[in-house]
Amino acid sequence: MEIFDPINTPLTGTNLIEASAGTGKTYTIAGLFLRLILENQLTVNQILVVTFTKAATEELKERIRNTLLDAKSALLKNSSHDVFVKTIVNKYDNRALAIQLIQDALMDFDNAAIFTIHGFCQRILHENAFETQSLFDTKLVADPTGLTREIVDDFWRRHVYSLPMEFISYLLKKISGPEYFIRLLTKNRTTDVKIVPEIGKPELASLNDFRALFKRLRTIWPNSRIQVTHLLKDSSLSGSVYGSLKTVAMQAGISKRDLMVASMIESMDKFVDINSAGFPLFKGFEKFTATKIENSTRKNYRPLSHEYFDICDSLYHKGVSLESEMETYLMYFKVQCFKSHENSFWLEKNKTTFNSMTIF
Repeated sequence: MEIFDPINTPLTGTNLIEASAGTGKTYTIAGLFLRLILENQLTVNQILVVTFTKAATEELKERIRNTLLDAKSALLKNSSHDVFVKTIVNKYDNRALAIQLIQDALMDFDNAAIFTIHGFCQRILHENAFETQSLFDTKLVADPTGLTREIVDDFWRRHVYSLPMEFISYLLKKISGPEYFIRLLTKNRTTDVKIVPEIGKPELASLNDFRALFKRLRTIWPNSRIQVTHLLKDSSLSGSVYGSLKTVAMQAGISKRDLMVASMIESMDKFVDINSAGFPLFKGFEKFTATKIENSTRKNYRPLSHEYFDICDSLYHKGVSLESEMETYLMYFKVQCFKSHENSFWLEKNKTTFNSMTIF
C-alpha cells in the first residue's frame, strides 16, 4: 500500500483510496479538482465529483470554490498560506494562462458537475432519455418507502372499508393498521416473491350465526345484568377461578370476588355496547359460559343456571370457529396486499427509477 500524493499522483487511471473520517478527503478532492483545471485544462462541467449526501455535496462545492479562489490569489500575489496550493501554482510558468483558467472555472462554477449519487443518476436519465429508454419525466427516488405507503394506503381504502365490522375489529387487533404492511413490505428487498401455499378467498361461514347470538346476548343483557352479577358472586363457584370470598385487606366488606366480578361486568358492558363490533371476544369471556361455570362449581353444589350463561356458551364456541376462519382470511388478506403492492410497485417503477444501491 502506498501513501497517496495528491500533488504528484497522475491524473489518469484509477486510484482506490482508503481513508477514515477526518483524514482530509474533501481537501484532497478540492486539490485534484484544481490540478485538473490547470494541468488538463478541463472546464468545471467536465469534472465529475460524486458523493453520498446533499450536505456533503454543498461542503464539496464550497471547499472547491475556495481552493480555486486561494489558487487565483496565490498566482496574483505569488504567495499562499496553503502549502498544497502554493506548491501547485509554483509549478506553472505561464501565470496568465493559469489565472485565466481559474477565472473561467469560477465564472462557470454554477455548472460544476458536483452531485449526490442519485442526483447524478437523475441527470443522466434526463439527458439520455432515448439511450436509457426512460421517460422524460422519470423520477429518481432514493427511498421507496413513500411509494410503498401510497400503495398500502390505497389498498387499505379499497379493501378494508367494505369488510365486515367483526373482521375489521379482528384485523386491527392483530396487525394494528396499514403501518404493519408498510413495515413488512419495506423489509422485502427481493423481487418476484412467491407466496406458498396459494390461498383462495375463504368464507366466514360462522359469521351469521355469531351475529344472531351476539344480537340476542346484547338484547337480554340489560334485564339480566343484576341477576348475573348476583349469581357470579355465589359461594358455589371456585375461588381460584372467580376470586376468593375473603375480604380484601384495607377494603372492609369487599372481597376479591367482588372486585373480579365487577371487572367482568364492566368488560361485558363494553362488549355489548351499541358501538361494539362484538368480536373478538374479550379476555375472560369464557367465565360467563355455562360450561366454565359448571366446571368451576365446587363439589356437592349444583351448577348455577341462567339463560345468559347458555347464550354465552353458544357464542363462545361459535366465536372459536369464527376466529379460526378469520385467521385464514387474514392470511388471504396479507397475500392480497403483497400482490397488490408488487403489481402497483412495478407499474409505478416504469415511471420511477430507484437508486439501486439503496434498494437492492
